[in-house]
Amino acid sequence: MRTWISGPLCAAPAGASTRRAPLRLGMDTAHACGARPLADRARTELLATGARPRRLAVWGADALTASERRVVELAASGLTNRRIAQELFVTGATVETHLRHAFSKLGVRSRVELRGIAQGEQARTSGSTCDASATLAAPPCAPLTANPRSHHTCKATA
Repeated sequence: MRTWISGPLCAAPAGASTRRAPLRLGMDTAHACGARPLADRARTELLATGARPRRLAVWGADALTASERRVVELAASGLTNRRIAQELFVTGATVETHLRHAFSKLGVRSRVELRGIAQGEQARTSGSTCDASATLAAPPCAPLTANPRSHHTCKATA
């Protein structure tokens, strides 16, 4: 039998910031697994610690803003930054910023990797059966205190 504690578990002011990293990771993992109630609960707990989570996903394709997604799609199709800027009526610096943020959220370092992720995402949304989780989700060995914006590289063991 499960016992649920009502009210935010992390509302205590002392040490609240140390509880944020596991809660952020838990929120993102629950969202990626489709466990919306659990993701919502983790979000509530994060808010109780004083954090200001902007979206459920903090990395992966779901974490991209609409502008970042448009820039990523155009970059993956082979357009240069200058051409992307012309297409979207923004500056080259804006394109660079969106790409930098997208690269960080997706955990990629080059346009070649970006192209592979964009193709996997396109196949996933078109109903194809592919394992996009390997490229779109967080690294399986990411520690609870990992910064999702850093380039975490590891060898996952089976």
